[in-house]
Amino acid sequence: MYHGTENAVKTEEWLEAIQEMLAGISCPVQQAVPLATSALDSHAWRWWKSMMDSTYADRDPSEISWEEFSESVLGHFVSDTDRDELEERFLNLKQGTRSVIEYQREFSHLARFAGFHDLEDRRYAKKFYRGLRDSVRQALLFISHGSSTEIIEMAKKHEADQLMTQSRGKRPLDGPWHGESSRGPQRGKVIGFKRGGGRRRPNYRQENYRQEQRPPPVYAPPPLQIHGPIGQEDQGQRQVVCFGCHQPGHYRADCR
Repeated sequence: MYHGTENAVKTEEWLEAIQEMLAGISCPVQQAVPLATSALDSHAWRWWKSMMDSTYADRDPSEISWEEFSESVLGHFVSDTDRDELEERFLNLKQGTRSVIEYQREFSHLARFAGFHDLEDRRYAKKFYRGLRDSVRQALLFISHGSSTEIIEMAKKHEADQLMTQSRGKRPLDGPWHGESSRGPQRGKVIGFKRGGGRRRPNYRQENYRQEQRPPPVYAPPPLQIHGPIGQEDQGQRQVVCFGCHQPGHYRADCR
């Protein structure tokens, strides 16, 4: 119900809701205004009765067009100050962070107050296009001179395609793959993954590197054994050598 105390935007929304409802039930043109006025209440109903007694005194409600009725409602319940404010909002309207559908809804609400009644008006299409977000507008350059219907539908399609691409979450071509470091594979490590929680494949490269770092083994020479004079047969007895005089047969402590 419309009471006649709503603000300008609510009044416009009510008119649009009634119009959509009438279209939904395939209401005949002659019955549009009589059905719409049945949704008036309180102050709005009293105003309409006065209109039927004055402006439309010689006409039946079925003879009044929807355009006449809606203009009469807006002309009476929307003040000049409200119209100026809404027109200013319309002229500065931008899509911003809103979706195309949200932008279109507010655009159509405010367009009437700026004198845009025909959706196919070239000025309407041009204004809608210029208010689109930069990324959307650039994508629609090929149709920038099309009708408002074409621009609106293509803007919706472009936005839907963008959302679908984002939802897929594709990996950037120049980004790291899975858990790999952005610095690339490190030396000495085997590139691969540990699958299924099983045993990891031996890191032969790392083992070879460790072996290269190990020092070579040191072999000690066998103990010096002095036997008898050269040419003398070995009797199997080890000779003791003095570290002082280097003569066999005694220790240094016994050296004279």
